[in-house]
Parts: sequence; structure tokens; C-alpha cells
Amino acid sequence: MNPFNINKQKDVQLLEKAAIFKCIGDPNCLKILSVLVEENGPCVSDITKKVDISISAVSHQLSKLKSMGIVETKRTGQNICYSLGEGENAQFVKKILEN
Repeated sequence: MNPFNINKQKDVQLLEKAAIFKCIGDPNCLKILSVLVEENGPCVSDITKKVDISISAVSHQLSKLKSMGIVETKRTGQNICYSLGEGENAQFVKKILEN
């Protein structure tokens, strides 16, 4: 195995973690994540009411979080509900928020 590949893999992982820190460094994102930690499966409208942020801003943050594998979605009728995912990035964020 080429040690340079290991460094590239590690670089990719570090860049991924840096993107997560950048995202959760946004106060709006942090508010949304706090709601997701406290509640199981709130819909966008529920999150919007709790964090007092516009629905478009909430949707934008949720979209970023979903692309990073931090949140998962579930359709319930016409609503899309969100929860923290089970993947590595979601667990990483959960550990940060619990401390």
C-alpha cells in the first residue's frame, strides 16, 4: 500500500470534518441541530417555529446537513421530517452537541 494514498485519505477526512465544523459554526445551523437532538423527527415548519428562522433559511441549512450525511429525512404525507442520521458524521456532530 502506498503511504501517499493514506495521506490523501486522511486529508479527505480532515476536509470533511472541517466542513462540518464550518457548518455547525453557523448559529442558525446550531439552533436547528439542537432541535434535532431534543426532538425526534420534527418537520421543517416545526423546526422553523422553534428556532425563529425563516423557512427558506431552515431548508437551506437542512439541505447542507443532509448532503453531509448529518441528517436524514422521512416523508410523512406531504411533510418531510428530519432527524439526526446514524452515520459517522452524524455521530460526530451528536458527540459535539452533547458536551
